[in-house]
Amino acid sequence: MLVLGAGVSGKAAARLLGRLGVRVLLYDDRAGQEGLDRGGEEGLGEVVGPERLPGALRKASAVVVSPGFPPRHPAVKAARQKGLPLMGELDLGWEFIEAAQVVGVTGTDGKSTTAACLAHLLRAGGLEARAIGNIGEPVSALAGARLDAAVLELSSFQLYYARRLRLDLVVLLNFAPDHLDWHGSLLAYSRAKARILAFLGKEGTLLYNCADRWCRRRASRARREGKRAAPFSRGTPDGGFGVERGEVVGPGIRLELPPWARGPFLEDAVAAAAAGFLLGLQEEVLRAGLASFRPLEHRAEEVGTVGGVRFVDDSKATNPHSASESIRAYPGCVAIMGGRNKGLDLRPMVQAAKECRGVVLLGETAAVLEGMLEGVPVRRARDMGEAVRAAYRLARGEGVVLLAPGAASFDLFRDYRERGEAFRRAVAELARGEA
Repeated sequence: MLVLGAGVSGKAAARLLGRLGVRVLLYDDRAGQEGLDRGGEEGLGEVVGPERLPGALRKASAVVVSPGFPPRHPAVKAARQKGLPLMGELDLGWEFIEAAQVVGVTGTDGKSTTAACLAHLLRAGGLEARAIGNIGEPVSALAGARLDAAVLELSSFQLYYARRLRLDLVVLLNFAPDHLDWHGSLLAYSRAKARILAFLGKEGTLLYNCADRWCRRRASRARREGKRAAPFSRGTPDGGFGVERGEVVGPGIRLELPPWARGPFLEDAVAAAAAGFLLGLQEEVLRAGLASFRPLEHRAEEVGTVGGVRFVDDSKATNPHSASESIRAYPGCVAIMGGRNKGLDLRPMVQAAKECRGVVLLGETAAVLEGMLEGVPVRRARDMGEAVRAAYRLARGEGVVLLAPGAASFDLFRDYRERGEAFRRAVAELARGEA
């Protein structure tokens, strides 16, 4: 069997197939680099690159596709032209997991925080629960697991290839333009996201953000199909879940929001608490679980204070929508923005940035953003260290310096995590210099 992609998902799929006794060919565009030529020693099977793809396709009986491979990728197109069956890594792994309850979480932003928080709440209720999928732990890596509950964070890439899921609860968080470089158009991205509803069972429930038009339209369609739909928002929706005087409220539930949930994570916290309640968790369990949860790294994470200036790492804000929301959560901040654009309209992020004290631009989009920003002090930086120092000077001894790139990291960094770690190191170096 041919596996496309030697990233985290592809390696997990290759190892699973190897354990099942299947001969695996692992394809990657970077074959021969970064140690991939030693794949056999790591239980990954034989690693092949573009020059050996035709031969690999002749030998393959089926193809497993990693989420990072868009449908226009030459390897995917070649496999389709040969009529080979295609399977997403998600479907492969899901065949070997047993879970009594299955939740699917998707949206443009907030998926990881919501999925991680919900899994945490379920464990607080004594259940064997895991957050898997796009959150960083591939489904194939958990083959053989028996769970009380599986919380699947589902990206549009995974949903595009998915065929075999069964979901008891679907959580729709929001929708904004993203990943147009992968999908090719906003319509294709929307259709991929909406595919999650095809996997919701007849007895299942859709929990949706009623403040988001796209989510409301999907909820209306689900109701027409006879499925249950429950709304949530940061407000107080009738008959749904929301926020009132610092508490999550809903039918039969009232929970105090912990400090971490009162900022940019507010909607994620409401969604996770509402999902936990719909899955049968008691109010006292939800209250204790919310209080003990801590958000994931690189998501509005405060990494230090230097000279009265707080530094916040939101490297996971990889599109203009998430960057805009992040900037609005810290009024008057100095924002560090820029990276590799994914074919998206940058104007929403620029509009939010016009309320900043200053902006430091980094990466491929720096020149474009500089031309769009008027009336705001703007600086350009060559690397993260220079960006942090420039932002610190613009902050003038008070407020927040916020890393909210609004773009992918692949121009200067391996991924958003490496970008966030570079930010953390630069803040630490600044602190040492100011001590």
